[in-house]
Amino acid sequence: MRKACRNLWHWLPVAVAIGTYACASHADAATCSVTSSSGVDFGGYDPLSGTPMNGVATVQVTCDKNATVTLSISGQSGFGNRKMTGASDVLNYQLYTDTTRQTIWGDGTGGTQTMTLNLKDNPRVGLFTIYGQVPGGQDVSVGAYNAMLIMTLSF
Repeated sequence: MRKACRNLWHWLPVAVAIGTYACASHADAATCSVTSSSGVDFGGYDPLSGTPMNGVATVQVTCDKNATVTLSISGQSGFGNRKMTGASDVLNYQLYTDTTRQTIWGDGTGGTQTMTLNLKDNPRVGLFTIYGQVPGGQDVSVGAYNAMLIMTLSF
């Protein structure tokens, strides 16, 4: 049986507030949860530089039984250019499934892709790696920028 769970995450340029959310399911189905994560660290952004800022985050998932786990990401600003908002400006960024930052991580619509892991045998632990990028050349004010995303763990 497949069950979807949602957990609202606030992504900040330096850190991410992560919660653990387990799905309650039938006795024969797996229970999976986010057991650890790291924040996306883009470093200090220089608006005068044309160089993009890259960051990486990880999300670890643990299941009590064998499961195929899919992680999708959606949010308020869509997929074209995700946006972090500051006090007076907006900073564009994007999340990708690959190190080359070519495939946008999304919900599988609009040219985006989800990521899937097959968790078998003990330990049933999988690690999703999220590759982020802030394009260079954005003229923004100094300050903190954040965005709201919804990550859906399906299994």
